[in-house]
Amino acid sequence: MSRHYTTEQIARVAWAVKQAMQDILGDAHVSPPWWTISAADKAEFLGAVKLALGGITPRQLHESWMAYKFASGWRYGEKVDDVEKTHPYLVDWDQLTPQQRDKDRMFCAVARCLGNREAHE
Repeated sequence: MSRHYTTEQIARVAWAVKQAMQDILGDAHVSPPWWTISAADKAEFLGAVKLALGGITPRQLHESWMAYKFASGWRYGEKVDDVEKTHPYLVDWDQLTPQQRDKDRMFCAVARCLGNREAHE
């Protein structure tokens, strides 16, 4: 039987995977629960799911995230600071550790798996 998940359901699972990855990698800032993030951040994340479903690469996903952050007034900083709008991962893909790149890889994999009804049939 085919499964069908909405874009929001896929986003919620991908968000939870991102949180788990942040936790196991020891990130100083783990993303808050899905239901607490702003409407703008949810919309951006839902857009990222649609990009992943359309075949965007993890590198392109990171670049898209950076563009969103920069457009929202964020800049590079040593730590995540929601008031100062700084983030240590606002760097080129090649400057991320392999583990940080894995977060984007996992995001794309989760979105594609849940978005492809016939993936495991």
